[in-house]
Amino acid sequence: MATRTGETGFYRTLVAIETDATRYYGPEASRPALLGPRDAEQMLAHVAADMRALLPGIAECSLIAAGALFDQTQILRPGYPVFAALEATAAVPASVGRPFKPGLVSIGAADGVMPAETLQPGAEIPLGLLQLLPVVVHGPAPLVDELGQAMEYRFLEQGQLSPHSAAWLQTAFRVRVNHARLMTLTDLSAMLRLQLEHFGFLPLWELLD
Repeated sequence: MATRTGETGFYRTLVAIETDATRYYGPEASRPALLGPRDAEQMLAHVAADMRALLPGIAECSLIAAGALFDQTQILRPGYPVFAALEATAAVPASVGRPFKPGLVSIGAADGVMPAETLQPGAEIPLGLLQLLPVVVHGPAPLVDELGQAMEYRFLEQGQLSPHSAAWLQTAFRVRVNHARLMTLTDLSAMLRLQLEHFGFLPLWELLD
């Protein structure tokens, strides 16, 4: 899903991590860890390497992410507030005299608290096996549009994270990673629709959509 601000654009993507949900419940329950600034920086470097290996043009864009995993119920809230908070951190665009410069923008927690309330995983949300790491692609609007089309076509089939990156995420977030792959926000919405349709709740999807 793409959005625009002046001459630059954003594309909303995710790292979808299939975890062991049994770890979130019971007497020894634990939730995914929040990453501090240094670990968040390393996390984004791993994800960036995998994305650039699949689509080299991403190297000409910035990537924005927070060191936190979210449940899909928080990601898909009206207005997509998690993505909106990430996009709000983007540097001032070229329209006010600053040329666009690509880079990695990572946001870490301090003492278990993210700098923006919207980026704090909801402690009240019952966690499922799918945990999501939102990643915003930010760059010149024509390039972002082109990359967005490529991501929609290639992420589901070719977007599996490298074993090295998956192992790093498992250690950093203290979750068991059964599978980790790149997807777009459109992919996530389509997956939720299929799940609801399978269980006979398609009218609910139409309301949510």
